[in-house]
Amino acid sequence: MVSIFAHNRVKSQRDVFASYGLALISVDDRKAAKLHDADDVHVQYFTWVGNKRIMAWMTGGFKNEKRAIYAYDIDGEDFVELVPPLIKGNKKQSAAALLRWAKMIPSRTLWPDRVLMARRKTGDAYEERRSWKYAGMEPVPGVYQLNTKTGEIALVRRDPGRTMEWFADKQGVMRVASGHAPEDYDTKGLLKNPSQYPAGRVYWIDDDNSVRPMSGIVFGENENFLPMGFDYEGKKFLFSGRQGKDRAAIYAYLPESDTVEGPLIANENVDVETGILSPWDGTVAGIRYWDGKATTIWLDPHLSALQTEIDSVLPEFTNTFTSWSLDYQRLIIRSQSSQEPGRYYLFDQKTGHLEQIYRSAEWLNPKALGQTEPIQFKARDGLVIHGYITRPPGKTVGDCLPTVLLVHGGPWSVRDYDLFDPETQFFATRGYAVLRVNFRGSSGYGKRFSELSRKQMNLAMQTDIYDAIDWAVAQKYSNPDRLVIAGSSYGGYATLCALTGMPDKFKAGVAFIPVSDIFEQIAGYERRGRDGERAAFWWKEWVGDPKTDKDLLTAASPINFISRIKVPLFLMYGDKDDRIDYERQNKQLVARLRHFKIEFTLHAPEGEGHGIQMEANRAKVFNALETFLKKNAPAD
Repeated sequence: MVSIFAHNRVKSQRDVFASYGLALISVDDRKAAKLHDADDVHVQYFTWVGNKRIMAWMTGGFKNEKRAIYAYDIDGEDFVELVPPLIKGNKKQSAAALLRWAKMIPSRTLWPDRVLMARRKTGDAYEERRSWKYAGMEPVPGVYQLNTKTGEIALVRRDPGRTMEWFADKQGVMRVASGHAPEDYDTKGLLKNPSQYPAGRVYWIDDDNSVRPMSGIVFGENENFLPMGFDYEGKKFLFSGRQGKDRAAIYAYLPESDTVEGPLIANENVDVETGILSPWDGTVAGIRYWDGKATTIWLDPHLSALQTEIDSVLPEFTNTFTSWSLDYQRLIIRSQSSQEPGRYYLFDQKTGHLEQIYRSAEWLNPKALGQTEPIQFKARDGLVIHGYITRPPGKTVGDCLPTVLLVHGGPWSVRDYDLFDPETQFFATRGYAVLRVNFRGSSGYGKRFSELSRKQMNLAMQTDIYDAIDWAVAQKYSNPDRLVIAGSSYGGYATLCALTGMPDKFKAGVAFIPVSDIFEQIAGYERRGRDGERAAFWWKEWVGDPKTDKDLLTAASPINFISRIKVPLFLMYGDKDDRIDYERQNKQLVARLRHFKIEFTLHAPEGEGHGIQMEANRAKVFNALETFLKKNAPAD
């Protein structure tokens, strides 16, 4: 048995990206061999085909140019380009992006060299013509069997209508097609009403290849329907959804009776919506959810017993089975915590031997990092809010510590967890307690929790984080005279709102890639045409419509109140940000700061987008941030 993993590689040139290659390690003799380590290629994703063959999705570094799919044997031989890059004029596109794994296909147990892949209908006529390189192959949407040795393909199942994901049973027979309503699209594959999200559809495919809608499943924008796959016995099709209730849970579709059973697994505090898939037969082997800390429920009783055994040996970690042999005798386990980004262990059931074989960021000393604990409190309107507090190394509860309120991005479809977070540890190792809050609108806490965030930017979403810091002060976790607020993207926006709305509460602010002008943010999406219409519609629905909610959006845009800022601000933007317009929004914020003579430190590294990808820039920005904090809000 062998284990494959992606390893971090930083190129030696100036202003370069970290990228990933592939290395193969034998779990028998621990000898390693590089499979792919080209300077100009980043391996985005890989998967096993059989026991001796691998498929890899590769791009030209983090610039995502020339994406393609390749296959090769574990000795590096028999290299085949399966899906080439697609180039349209000067615009480099990806044929690989049009091909998607048909999820949960047990190719490794059925076919040593073949896989099932799915092709979607698109609205781009050029991509429609060029999305397959194979001569004479009509680009029909559906599932194809692909021979990774020869590149030959054969249509297995035509698309019954706008399918986004396919699922097969344990025998490799396509059974479920999940996607959108065909009637919501025109003949060119474009949405008839781009501002409205298409209705959901899910179909069952019978033995005679007839297709019928699956009954009893509730669709809707806030119903969180998420198909997963078959249970480990292969008899029921499992999915997560709210089914008209507040929180998502696990349900089963019974094909024989065309009915839905459940909820099978639910939690009173959080949505249950993460499935653990078997890497061998693609079934749903287990379910994981975060109610403060991670909880894993295995559907396979054998794996459940193994989880209990491993957790008893490594109780300080969240332990995840990343792969296992067909007979379950050997498992690769990833162990994580707030102080540990990931240790990989090999467990041999025959001998009972557990051995660490790899550690991410091995230079880190967990004992020198901050310890994270889950918290909860009530917001001013009584809503229960969850989050995490990280203490600096050597500090205990009740020390009234200088504190960084670190606000996550998103804000929707994102939340904080109790796993390793680099930014949290950056502040903690410099002497700050770090408070992170899953304010209303954060994902995973139910439909009502989500709905309570509608049109509440710089209102209840913002007061949730103020209530969090007031709670931490009352608990004597935090010193009210030594507070800093920080965040990226939405977190940067929340930082600007705090400095303009509560100018005396914090000693300093740290805003990475923040939105500052809601009107301009929505206008930016609208300027993108069809590509931005869905995002513009979302913002109008959940944040506010510039035509009908002018006063609301004016109050929610911190750029209108920059003169109120009293404390130093650390600001970072990327000049290639594709989410927040650099010229129309970022530079305008800087101009306002200068006009009102606000003290600020600016870093706008060239070539960066919505975040920092270049290692040289990352080191430069965070070194400057450390200097900024020591000057304006020291922890010691």
